[in-house]
Amino acid sequence: MNDWRYSDEAMDARQRLLTSCISYNGVLNPRHYEFCDWVISNGAHQSLSIGDDGLYDDSLNTLYLEWYYTTQIVPEEPN
Repeated sequence: MNDWRYSDEAMDARQRLLTSCISYNGVLNPRHYEFCDWVISNGAHQSLSIGDDGLYDDSLNTLYLEWYYTTQIVPEEPN
């Protein structure tokens, strides 16, 4: 399988995303996996900045709000 979402770069970004979620929230929740999948699938991780601690900076919070609004509050209507 040659899916870019499972490349080494994407897997590193996914690990950094999950670690950042734990850092910000204190625990890892199932919704964090959904959020990470959404971020990687649409390439949004490429616009995030990495802080001095090696984690994504506060721009991750804005992206999380966008994900939450897009997928949880206003889900897509079925065709």
